[in-house]
Amino acid sequence: QRTWHQPVATLGPPSVVLSASSEAVFRFELASGGELIFLPIDADLLDLIVTTTGLHKRSVSMVFEAFLEATSGNELNKQVFDACIRKLVPGRSLGRQEQVYLSYTF
Repeated sequence: QRTWHQPVATLGPPSVVLSASSEAVFRFELASGGELIFLPIDADLLDLIVTTTGLHKRSVSMVFEAFLEATSGNELNKQVFDACIRKLVPGRSLGRQEQVYLSYTF
């Protein structure tokens, strides 16, 4: 069982990694000037999504390549994101309840 109150991974260099007693797990400065804050509940939900989809069984390079091939330029819109997820996680590999949950989540 993972302990989500410690930094578990980085998606890029975080501007600040807070201590285990902090509310946030990660804080990332965004190119737009905003900030992305990753809370413990976000980590739990991400774990549920990754486990449900089976994406944890895919290599990082496979997931990266799927998104890279689908994008034009530097933009990843919702339609392209959805198509990539459907390619990586075919609906036939999921039960009806998982399909409904992931459709709502994504």
